[in-house]
Amino acid sequence: MPLGTICQLSWLHFFTNDQAFTMGKCFLAMLMWVHVGVWAQTAAPHNAKAKIHPAKVRAQVKPKSEVPPPINQPEMPLAQELMPLAEQVQTGKMVCEGSTVEVHPHPQTQGYFVLRMGHHHYVMAPVATHSGALRMEDTKLGAVWIQLADKSMLMNQKLGRRMADECQSPAQMVVAQAMAKMPPINILEPAPDKAAVPSLDLANK
Repeated sequence: MPLGTICQLSWLHFFTNDQAFTMGKCFLAMLMWVHVGVWAQTAAPHNAKAKIHPAKVRAQVKPKSEVPPPINQPEMPLAQELMPLAEQVQTGKMVCEGSTVEVHPHPQTQGYFVLRMGHHHYVMAPVATHSGALRMEDTKLGAVWIQLADKSMLMNQKLGRRMADECQSPAQMVVAQAMAKMPPINILEPAPDKAAVPSLDLANK
């Protein structure tokens, strides 16, 4: 083989190896650059989260417990003739239609009562009536509490609406159940003829 051909092949072989070596270095550099870029992209959100996370963490504030409003002091004591009515007031927690009402004796003034329903708060005193129902009023706020044998109701005269209805204490529930078992009396029907009803003496014979 001619010397020029051998030198040409030798030069070509050297160039090919050098080119391969150079390309290998470039490829390795590209891999390292891609790896560094991917690492930077994945590490950045973690660092951002690490920086943002403390700002988002806030001390949990405990919800404030509802503190009942202070009880108003009545301006004058209850009249002595109304004391028997105060003894008939049903107290305690009463279940109403869609709400509950609590009635408790006033802690400082005898004969007065504290009525609570939700955020409403009344100081009530019994008043004389001719209807037979027990009535209590908060004259300042216009609240009226009507107590019947089987149920009670709360009204507000200033607002002109009924605030609670069908309120019952345990004692009123018993009366309501007894009334439900009794047959209704029709006042339009004539009274039964006593002569048509045999007497007890004849029935016993």
